[in-house]
Amino acid sequence: MKAKHLDLALGILAGALVVFSVGYLVGRSSTRDLVAIRMAAAPTVELPEQTAPAPDPDETAGPVDLNSADAETLASLPGIGETLAKRIVRYREETGGFTSPEEVRDVYGISDSIYETIRPYITVN
Repeated sequence: MKAKHLDLALGILAGALVVFSVGYLVGRSSTRDLVAIRMAAAPTVELPEQTAPAPDPDETAGPVDLNSADAETLASLPGIGETLAKRIVRYREETGGFTSPEEVRDVYGISDSIYETIRPYITVN
């Protein structure tokens, strides 16, 4: 009698394992298909090309001279705020002035990207 109960219990466990495995595999493949369908249906968004805005011609009379501009004028350059403008003036005072526009890169906080942004608007006389 015990052997009969043991066989019955093993049969039930084996059946449950088969049902669980089939359910898992079916659910897994349908989820993968659902993700693929959602990805295929997602719209493609093209972002506009990013460029630095050109300064207002009324505000810019010409290139800003790094050796004579005050902090307020320097702060009006794209990417240069009040803090960087003060650093440029301090650097100029400590070194005796700039010998080339590229030298502004030596000022702490002027990254390559900021320099490339302000390069068309600066000069050294």
